[in-house]
Amino acid sequence: MLVTAVEELGLDAGSIESLQIVTGEEAAREGFIGSPTIRVNGALRQAVGRA
Repeated sequence: MLVTAVEELGLDAGSIESLQIVTGEEAAREGFIGSPTIRVNGALRQAVGRA
């Protein structure tokens, strides 16, 4: 879904990086705040409507 949305905006979907978080240690290290966690230019973004 994300790749399709990015492509529809005329942006480069090849710049999307996916990171699988498996352990709590990885989550803490990466600043994982929930699923999904989305970063834009390295800054965390929160989904609309989520607290």
